[in-house]
Amino acid sequence: MEFLSKREQQIMDILWRSEKPMSCQDILIISPDLTQSTVQSLLRKLTKQCFIEVADVTIHNKALAREYRPAVSHIDYLNDKIGKDQLFDFVFSYIASSLTKEQVSIVIDCLNKEYQ
Repeated sequence: MEFLSKREQQIMDILWRSEKPMSCQDILIISPDLTQSTVQSLLRKLTKQCFIEVADVTIHNKALAREYRPAVSHIDYLNDKIGKDQLFDFVFSYIASSLTKEQVSIVIDCLNKEYQ
């Protein structure tokens, strides 16, 4: 798996945070600092690299538009780039030093729901 460039990472972060597939126009609304041609180019590149996939083709403003979703999870990407042991150490250190007790409780609740 390749490392993502800064702009590719920006697009992937948007898609990873989204609960639904997103079109180029959806991404532009969230990141107005990007141009349409840049987003389209990055979406093509990320598709070719198998980081994302076309989830659907819909109609936006009387034109067909592809909607994309991640083909690689954020955790899988980080595991591949950092390594599971280093990622665990980082997350544990971050939680122990940066989060409040309330935030830690929320993380624990989320993990319990995920692994029940």
